[in-house]
Amino acid sequence: MPAITSRVSRMIYRSLPRGVQIAARSALGGALFGRRMRGPEPEAYSERKPASIVIPSYNDFPFLTECLASVERTCNGFEYEVLIVDDFCEPENRKKLGQLVGGRVRVIYREQRGGFAKAVNIGIKEAQWDVVLLNSDTVCQPRWLDALQRAAYTNPKVGLVSPMLVYPDGLIQYGGTYYARRLAPQWYGHLYVGRSANDPLANKPWFIRSVSGACVYVRREVIEAIGGLDEEFWLGFEDVDFGLRAWQAGFRSWYEPSAKLIHHESATRGYSQNKRELGSMRYFWRRWAPMVIERGLTTLPAVSFLTSAASTPLWRQYVAELATELAAIGIETSVHEVAGEIDEDLVERLETLGIIVVATDRGAAKTAWLAAQSGGIPVYLLPGIDADRADLVDDERRSVSAAYRPEFDYLPPNRWSSDRLAAHSAWESRAIIPPVLRPPVLAAADPGVVVVINASAAERAAVDSVAKRLGASVTHFRESFLTPEHVSEIAALAPRAIISFNKYEHSLEPLALMSLGAVYMGVTNEKIRYEVLDGYNALLFSDNARLAQSLDDVLSDDSVFSELSANGHHSAALLHEANARQVHRALVDIAERAY
Repeated sequence: MPAITSRVSRMIYRSLPRGVQIAARSALGGALFGRRMRGPEPEAYSERKPASIVIPSYNDFPFLTECLASVERTCNGFEYEVLIVDDFCEPENRKKLGQLVGGRVRVIYREQRGGFAKAVNIGIKEAQWDVVLLNSDTVCQPRWLDALQRAAYTNPKVGLVSPMLVYPDGLIQYGGTYYARRLAPQWYGHLYVGRSANDPLANKPWFIRSVSGACVYVRREVIEAIGGLDEEFWLGFEDVDFGLRAWQAGFRSWYEPSAKLIHHESATRGYSQNKRELGSMRYFWRRWAPMVIERGLTTLPAVSFLTSAASTPLWRQYVAELATELAAIGIETSVHEVAGEIDEDLVERLETLGIIVVATDRGAAKTAWLAAQSGGIPVYLLPGIDADRADLVDDERRSVSAAYRPEFDYLPPNRWSSDRLAAHSAWESRAIIPPVLRPPVLAAADPGVVVVINASAAERAAVDSVAKRLGASVTHFRESFLTPEHVSEIAALAPRAIISFNKYEHSLEPLALMSLGAVYMGVTNEKIRYEVLDGYNALLFSDNARLAQSLDDVLSDDSVFSELSANGHHSAALLHEANARQVHRALVDIAERAY
């Protein structure tokens, strides 16, 4: 139920007859709904297939009438049937439902009430084609069935598709199913609740852990493989159970936001959970607790790190070193390169192993998530928050944000990334892991060598002026990020000062440069201020005047150079010594804790 105006308004609203509720919500939400639902309609599906729309009904005639009218308006061009299953079982209601029979619409009358799952299954048994399970308190929007069916048949691994469900005021009621392990571990929740229906992030389609029974398209193969809903459920959790069983049978669930329906949520039953509904929840956990709520492992299993073309070469080296160091303390590790947006071959190889799968960049996130859904644990070793990166276009940033799934355990590289992750997704970080390479043995520096990285013409001139005055030579690297080969080349120069104008997402490159024995000088950067410490292991600047003064100090004062150089190398060594232990401790915690 969305906030209409206030708590009092909700109480008044719920006391109204259902027909009046529909009119009230339309009047209150109509203007907002139009603004929040703007956007292009889905295109007509060129390979339309027949569909059986199953609608369980329980004392809902005003809502059901509106629902049927919306189906008729929006399904032109489809061959379809509508199967209404009456679970109210009262003579007066049967008379009303009889008015709806005709054309494509049939009503199946039950002798006694049996609950949502039994009503749905009766409809499924009568259905001729693919099944669309539809709540009676929904209102279908244009081309909804086109969008659902296209999604169901575009990817052969998809068996169930749920749409975006919105309240009458245009705010989202459902944008995918997830396990609410950090908020309320006994429940599954809905993604994007309360956001506008035209929110760009909520309009990114993607796989979801399960579906909403309010509306779900089910391919016939799924029903043939696993049957219908489990009739032990009275109301609640039967849809989540159905989606999880389908996933186990090899059919994934998909969220398709271009398909939109209004949902008068809980219009026919209210909002409180009664004894039967809470019993359904407990019945669900008797089946799924070992896999979900009690998912903890007694020991740390094997760990697979996934990288992709989105990783920089230096980050790849870090991941490889980390895997090697974990292996040295007895953890079975492997590193895999993800091919394409989703590497289905890699998913197939990893998904049955029951291991920890670690995404290490945005290009590996989707594959890692999928590979861990059948008994594994997905972890995201973040190289920063790519959703904030200025070098990505808006749609790329939204895709990155959409891949921050609640099922991941997150290991960000710094406090800034941890805070930004929470701002983008509301998900918490498990541990902060500053990335660092193994430092080389500290070597003597050449007092007359300065290295400059990614400087503009004005910045190069400022450095060259100071260096020339003090008799130092300057070597410029134009790269926006360094490769391991670049680092080796810089190390061979044995510089006294390394000046970088890059704005880093994490401390990997600054620490690698500190470890070479030079004084690291960099642009002031809030993201890495807990690893790169101005005045202790580095000198930071915000303008060329400060840069020139700091460089003068480093080149002309041996005590300034020696302390900063030693502290920089020592910082890198300490962080490296702790790095593998921190990751190991975090992975053990992730493996052992249920949620």
